[in-house]
Amino acid sequence: MINADLEMARQVLDWLQTRWKAEPEGLVSLPDIYQYCPHTAVRSREVADRVVKILVEHGWLESVSATKVNGVHRREVYRIIKEGE
Repeated sequence: MINADLEMARQVLDWLQTRWKAEPEGLVSLPDIYQYCPHTAVRSREVADRVVKILVEHGWLESVSATKVNGVHRREVYRIIKEGE
C-alpha cells in the first residue's frame, strides 16, 4: 500500500513539473503550493509542509534563499528539479 503522503507528494510534483507557471528559475514557494495546487488535500500549510519535506528528501525540490516568486517576496522558496537534471 502506498503511503498517502508519498502519493500526495507525487501528485504535487507532477503539477509542479508540468503545470506550475513559475519564473524562469523554476521557483515555487510554500504558500504557492497550498494556495494554488489543484489537489484539495494540500490546501493547508501543514500538509503542504509535509509534502515539501518529502520532495526535498527525495531530491525533487531544493531550498533556496528568500526571494521573489512570481513578483511576491517569499521566505520559504524552492527550486523545482526537472527530471534529468
